[in-house]
Amino acid sequence: MWKSQKYLQEIQKSAIEVDDYTCLNSYVREKRIVLLGESSHGVGDYYTEKIKMIQYLHEHHGFNVVVFENGLIESIKSRERISLEEPKLVLQQHFMDIYHNEEMLALLKESWAQNLILTGMDPQPMYREASTYYIKTIKNGLDEVTYELLQIAENQYFELDDQFLSTKLKHLKPKILTCINSYKELLDKAHLINELQQPLLFHKFLQNRIDWLTVNLKGLLSSGAARAKYMYKNVEWLLKFYRGEKLIIWAYNFHICKSKTWFNKLLRIQNVGYSLQKSRPEQSFTIGLYASSGHVASLYRNELEIKFHYKHHLENICNQSSEKSLFLPLNDSKYGAKKWLLFESGMRGNLPKRIKPKAHYDAIICLKNVRLPKYLPRKNTLNDESGNLEIKND
Repeated sequence: MWKSQKYLQEIQKSAIEVDDYTCLNSYVREKRIVLLGESSHGVGDYYTEKIKMIQYLHEHHGFNVVVFENGLIESIKSRERISLEEPKLVLQQHFMDIYHNEEMLALLKESWAQNLILTGMDPQPMYREASTYYIKTIKNGLDEVTYELLQIAENQYFELDDQFLSTKLKHLKPKILTCINSYKELLDKAHLINELQQPLLFHKFLQNRIDWLTVNLKGLLSSGAARAKYMYKNVEWLLKFYRGEKLIIWAYNFHICKSKTWFNKLLRIQNVGYSLQKSRPEQSFTIGLYASSGHVASLYRNELEIKFHYKHHLENICNQSSEKSLFLPLNDSKYGAKKWLLFESGMRGNLPKRIKPKAHYDAIICLKNVRLPKYLPRKNTLNDESGNLEIKND
């Protein structure tokens, strides 16, 4: 019997066809953290299915906090702003471009989701409008001098953020250091501001500004490691801030996988999943999402068909195994310990990566017949040299 046939039969025996998410019960019952990855930000079904999983975990296992690959304070403030303004507007001003789609709106609008706490782990900013909204909400808790200093720092911050992609670091470094000092001055005052309803959030907001500016002081090869470090620090902070609550982390597979890839080792990146596996292995359950057929979008929103050119793609074996999407538990599986090619998206398309799934995830969900997200119109875009839309993103 040829090897692929053997693994196909093993997957058919152990995998669970996904009709609902009762398949998660025995795996998450004793966990505090569930990490939900995705091989691409450009799959509409990932958003739909993740939201179904969040609803199931919320209603049946008491998971109330959703942590996005998104700005911490921007995500938190999105919830209260939704009661005041159109959800589409809030989504586009408080969340990264990758989330700007119709599928995401369910998490903001549906009645069952209103009790969820939305937050983020990324130190990088989203959009100036979200900053403006937050500062307005805390204005009455700040003295005039502090409020003016905060406005000056935020103006400096967003002017710099607009230039990070287009200007050489050596030209920006003095401005970055000046802006960091402005936030450090505010941080020194933060513990004295007792009038704020949530002083710890204000403190974390300022620290995230400093962290992101510090990331941008690094060279290109070092900035990824710095960002990963600050994302993990934010997760640990959230676990303490929401003491007693269970967390769902929503991010790209790269950020949630529990072992280092060769790329991570090369750049000395310790991502969130890897760090949690070291600090809280018994509390965490990690699920990677992949697609076995259909179409995905690049970050430029170009449509790409999923095509397998090699028989050793795990998604291809899953596609042959069932007519439905599959949940693959990995801990006791032989196929989980074997090296497979799996698609992970890059800036312009799908790239095959060879990994041992069991080393990176506790389970994989492989979806069939996936489609592109129903995107909302884009804002704040730039044209790159090829005429494609270029945006700030993951």
